[in-house]
Amino acid sequence: MNLILKNIIFIKFIFLHFFKQKDFLKYFFFIYTVYFLGYFALMINNINYSDDYYRSATGQFDFFLFSRYMSEYLSKFIYLSEHRNVLASPLTHLLSIGLLSIGSMVLVKVILKKYSKLGLIASVILGLSPYFLENMSYKFDSIFMTIALVAPIFSFLFLRRKLAFIFVSILCMQLTLTTYQAGNSAFLMLSLFAVLDGILAGRKPSQTLKLIGVLIFSYVCAFLIYRFFVMQTVDNYTSNEIFSLGQAYEGIKGNLERVYEYYRFTFRKTVFVSIFIAGVLMFFLAAVKTAKINKILAAIFTICFIVLGLLLSYGAYLILVKQLFFSRMFMGAGVFLAIIFIFSLKFEVKFLSFLPKFVACILAYSLIVQSYAYANAMKEQAQYARYRVELALQDFNKIVPAGEKFGFNSIFGADLRSPAAVTAAKTFPIIAQSDIFNINWLYWAYDLHKWHEVWAPGLCMQEGKKEVKRIQTPLHTLIRYDNNCVSIIFTPLQG
Repeated sequence: MNLILKNIIFIKFIFLHFFKQKDFLKYFFFIYTVYFLGYFALMINNINYSDDYYRSATGQFDFFLFSRYMSEYLSKFIYLSEHRNVLASPLTHLLSIGLLSIGSMVLVKVILKKYSKLGLIASVILGLSPYFLENMSYKFDSIFMTIALVAPIFSFLFLRRKLAFIFVSILCMQLTLTTYQAGNSAFLMLSLFAVLDGILAGRKPSQTLKLIGVLIFSYVCAFLIYRFFVMQTVDNYTSNEIFSLGQAYEGIKGNLERVYEYYRFTFRKTVFVSIFIAGVLMFFLAAVKTAKINKILAAIFTICFIVLGLLLSYGAYLILVKQLFFSRMFMGAGVFLAIIFIFSLKFEVKFLSFLPKFVACILAYSLIVQSYAYANAMKEQAQYARYRVELALQDFNKIVPAGEKFGFNSIFGADLRSPAAVTAAKTFPIIAQSDIFNINWLYWAYDLHKWHEVWAPGLCMQEGKKEVKRIQTPLHTLIRYDNNCVSIIFTPLQG
């Protein structure tokens, strides 16, 4: 009983101390300002992204489908509405930036054991990671995705007491798994660092093994609780089915190959390659130089951390049979890189002590530039797609039969890429990996779902239909069939 009480007091003390410590507000507002500047263009451009069209048009929450119960309940709390979603941006972005600021402060505290403005600058890749740009693109979901990312990070403030850490980390992981499951990778990244940090500090092997045991127990226990008491089975365009033992090797190997290809496509021929190489090199040298163990062993363990960090940055999704590889799922990459760049500030060599500081500032600047390019590409693409769709809808209204049931099909999957957005994607490939070129969601923006059939089997899926009318322009072709199906065929961008 005394042990439980001591851990409760410890949890309370650490929690309150974190927010009440000296200069907390100074550092919080500093990093909040950096993130605010980073997402300024995204907020003022005010563009709906993907599910935003659907949620704003229907007001539905629809988080229960993927067992994201906390997202459902928190939506009702944030939007002050029990029955429908309310579009209240940029409120969710402002709240998300606040949580990202907390996450950065925790990372710096855990890694450097103290706050510093340079440490916070180095940490911004946590929330301005090329992959997290997609998470922040959502007006409705961004706050829950940010909670999922920051919750596991926050639990590492309590690592000094193992029982307290187990309790807090399991609670934080439940919060992650019931808001946006991809955040689980954040726990893995910090677990790897905690083990490396302990080894470099010269802790006994028995202490390291005990720490590994605590970390594995917390992670596995959190997933078992979620699996057997929370999660509902999903099997549609994605699934939560995991590989069997017989499938595991080939399945995980295949997923790792796809993760590697995703990383390669994102960063190839970009300035980030040079920055990341510099960061990893300084991280390695800082780890070896500050290690209190044999330098060769320190080098080996540091290399192991880097390799395992890259392999596990996709988190538990690696064991899923059917999944979708979207940028928003790569939260672990931002945490891994934030650890690298924060710790690299410990690299202190005569005449070169300025280098990690310089690289951290260049990194932050590059991420802000990429964020602005991404946000402006979103705006250009949305405006261009709306222009093309609205032109087509003018002819669509001329060709559809008044007062009769009708269907249409070709607005889905159309190639309506804005020239400006395509050009931006050549410099920052993450733009091409986002969902901004998918115009499917405009279907909700124009409220067309109320008046037509779109899902098979529908009118346009019927065989033997005959063309009865055609409208053809340089930008699109509309064909009406005798069963009231209307095909809209957009002319692709040339070049």
